[in-house]
Parts: sequence; C-alpha cells; structure tokens
Amino acid sequence: LDRSSAASDVYKRQGPDAAITNRYDIKVCAGTYKEQNLVVGHPMNLRGGYDCGSFERDPSFGKSNGAPTGNETIIQNGAYNKDNIQALAYAVRREGVGIGRDVVLEGFTIDGGEGTSGSVGLVVSDGTSPTIQYNTIKGGAGVCDNGFGSMGVWVVEGSPLLVHNDVNGGTGKCLDSSMPSPGNGIGTGSYGMYLQGAGDISVEENRISAGSGNGADGAIAIAVASVGERHISKNYITWDSPRTDANGYTAAIGVLAVGETDLTITDNVIRGGMTRCFESCLSWGILASESERIRVERNRVYGGDVTMDPPATTGNPDRSQVFVRGIRVDHAADALIANNMVHSGGLKSRTESPGVKTTQDKFYNERNATGIMLDDRGIGARVIHNTIITVSGNPLRTGDVGSQADGTGWDLVRPFYLAIGYEKAIFQKNLAIAHGGGGDSRSQFAFTLVEADQSVELAEDNAFVNFTGPALVAIHAAPGPGVPPPDTEIFQALRDVKPDY
Repeated sequence: LDRSSAASDVYKRQGPDAAITNRYDIKVCAGTYKEQNLVVGHPMNLRGGYDCGSFERDPSFGKSNGAPTGNETIIQNGAYNKDNIQALAYAVRREGVGIGRDVVLEGFTIDGGEGTSGSVGLVVSDGTSPTIQYNTIKGGAGVCDNGFGSMGVWVVEGSPLLVHNDVNGGTGKCLDSSMPSPGNGIGTGSYGMYLQGAGDISVEENRISAGSGNGADGAIAIAVASVGERHISKNYITWDSPRTDANGYTAAIGVLAVGETDLTITDNVIRGGMTRCFESCLSWGILASESERIRVERNRVYGGDVTMDPPATTGNPDRSQVFVRGIRVDHAADALIANNMVHSGGLKSRTESPGVKTTQDKFYNERNATGIMLDDRGIGARVIHNTIITVSGNPLRTGDVGSQADGTGWDLVRPFYLAIGYEKAIFQKNLAIAHGGGGDSRSQFAFTLVEADQSVELAEDNAFVNFTGPALVAIHAAPGPGVPPPDTEIFQALRDVKPDY
C-alpha cells in the first residue's frame, strides 16, 4: 500500500479534475502495513483482501460482516504519539474535492494500535462521506489523555455509510495514575463508534462491540452526538467485559445519543454483556437524551449485566446501587418507542451490599431493574405495542450482605419508570412481564412515577403479568422547599390515583 506512488502519479499527470471525475482502485494484497498519517484525501477506492500472487480475492469475500479471513490485509497504526492516534483517516486535502458515498473502503483489518493520547482505528472528517464496508476495525489499546482510551470508528464530521463491518472499540484505559487504584477512572474506556459533528450517517448491518475499556465509564458501543440524521439499523450491538473504575453510574451502553439529533434506531439486536464495577453502576441498552426526534422500533434489547467489586469496610455508602435498564429517553419532545422486545437485563448480574449506613440512617443497597424509562422533563412520548420483561425480585432489603448475589432477585422491578417532570406519555397495547418468582407490593410496580405527577396522558389496553395488582402504581411526589419527602404512595391501578396527583 503505497500512498505516494500509483495514485499520486496519476493525480500529478492528469490533474485534480481527472482525479475527481474518474474513480481509481487501489488494490492491496495480504500483509501488515504499519502506516503513519495514512489519509485518503481525494476520491479513490481502497480495496484489500487480495492474494499477492494472483491478485484474486477469496470466494468468501462479502459473505459476512468484517474483513475476510483469507488474504488478511492489515492497516496498523505505526505512530504511537499524541499527534497520530488513528490508523486511517478520510479528510479533504484540496478545496473542491469531494469524497462521497461512491468512494469505497473495503476488505481491510484496521488496527488502532497503542496511541498515547487514545487510539482510533478509522477517522472520518471534513465532511467526507465514504462507503465503509466489509472491514474489521479495531480501536486498539490506547491510553487516555483526551477523554477516551480507544475507539473503533470516529466520525468527526461527515455522512458516511458503514455497512457489513465488524467493529470493536478496543481495550483502552482512561485512568488517572495520580489517584489510588481502584477508583482512579476518568473519561470513557472504549467506544465502538462515535458519530459526532454535522452530517447524515447510516450504520447498517454491522457487528459492533463497545470493547472492554476501563475508565470512569466503561464502554459505549455507539455514541451519537450533534446535529444531523442518524440511522442505526439491523446491527448486532454488544460489549465485551469493560470496567467502570470510579464512583459513577455509567458502566456500559449499547446506543448513547446526546444532542439535537434526528435519530432512528430500528431492527437491531442489542445484547448487553457483563460489566465490572468498582462502585455503583448502571448498564443500559439504549440511552437517548435531548434528541430532537427519536424513533426506536422493532429492536430486541437486553440491558446487560453487572458484577460489582466485593464490599469494603470503608468507602462511599452509595456504592451498592446497581441499575440495569433496557431503554431510557430523556428530555424528548417527539419520541416513539414501538414494537420492541425489551429485557431490563440482570439475569447474570452478581452484586453484594456492603451494608453501610448513610447520614440519613438508611441503607443504600438498591437493585433496580427497569424496562423503559422516560425522564427529565420530556413530553409526549408514545410507548406502543412493546413486550417488556423485567427480572422479578425479592422484597426490599435492609442492607444485608448478599442482596442480589448470584443473579437471584432484584429489589425493585419497574417495567415503566417516569421521573423528574416527564409529561403526557402515552402507553398503549404493551405487555409487561416480571420474570421469575418472588416479589410483592413493595418490589413490583407496573408504573413508577418519581417527581413526574403529570406523566401519564393515556394508558390503555396494557397487560401486566406477575404483578401484585392489575396495574400497580408507585408515586414518589416532589416535596416543596424545606418539606421532607413523603412516603411512597401505592395504588392498585391508575384510575385509583388521587386527583391532586
């Protein structure tokens, strides 16, 4: 793979217009190519996976996601320093040169290496929009100096199509060496993909793993930010065995969306893996916040599992709070969650309560399994025709060591959880199931409303299985200034809720 010979010679002989109007193929045979500052700066196709003798591809090419196992063609980041964190990049090098969807990258194994300011397999920037297909892309083993340890694909700005790739966020570490370990996490350990900046991006039929990073946040499979349309469809999304090494709540997330994005998440399988946690942590299938428009349809979501460090004799009393959640939408004005199969996760989780009391003389050992959560002053979400499965639990514990050990029992089971000022949500034709035995009126709530007294606009034709009442409701009202919080009120059905709520 020689950036300075064939393609550049054609460019020099025929001029920039010829390079723009004609499409050149750079065919690369099997081998490992350690590259520094490898940038595709004008329209040409890069195609790997060729036999070095015959320059033919294996017949299996294009039959499955990722680069072919035969004739493996590896682009490896050969520059391990702060200035070169990626193995391969698309960027505009000349004014007026466009790299659109007809420019193809295919058939490579791309390895982000070991960057000292994080590591990235592939970067797309400057408004370029290539088609990236049939590649294996690895985030590498970077060390955090810039908010993340490793990242498979980073779209800084552009509108690429990513299809039929196998992407892994890597094994990056985002730790503060000046702090005692454990508990020295900063930033995010690893990202599978980070879709940032302006542009319309399509992510279709890929296998995407968040990796097994270690940081304040463990790993995120797909992070979505900024403006533009984002289509995430027909992917298999998971994570390996990341670790959250700080007193935070984010352990791992399948799809994280933040910002005014027009987001469509359809027909994906999101299968959360196991995350290890130093202190309290939370595992999500989908978490979307402040999206301008969001559609979540026909997905199969499992929120993941958590293994928490054994209790210590000293430390933060909140450390035993553990949450597994399928889908959460925050602060949305136009949200549709329809025809999904959602499991809260938690079937294989293992945690233990340290039994430490807070200043309020209460134990913090809550294990919370939630299917769908609406939060933070959003309005008008439609939750229609979903099947929600939550892990049935034991009644609330009182701080005994062993709560939720070996994956048996959860302290709170909530298929629908609305919080902090959410208004006018519509729930129709959903089926909610508390999976497993145990549970009573103190642990299973069909609807839980926390400081969200006007949250339900309409609830009809829903079915609840293994709940104490036909639609058991728990309301935690918002207290006024200087007023102690009231006791939780429990109602057998929404129609029984008092008018002042």
